[in-house]
Amino acid sequence: MAITQRDTDTTYRCPSCAGELAVSYDSFECVDCGFTPRHGSD
Repeated sequence: MAITQRDTDTTYRCPSCAGELAVSYDSFECVDCGFTPRHGSD
């Protein structure tokens, strides 16, 4: 049985300034403006 893997080179963009979102402490954070998206538990 074959297993297919997806490309993990996806970059996410900030909705505020269109900067790149980076993973910081198991959460996303914009490298340009510091925007952090809300979580479902917030």
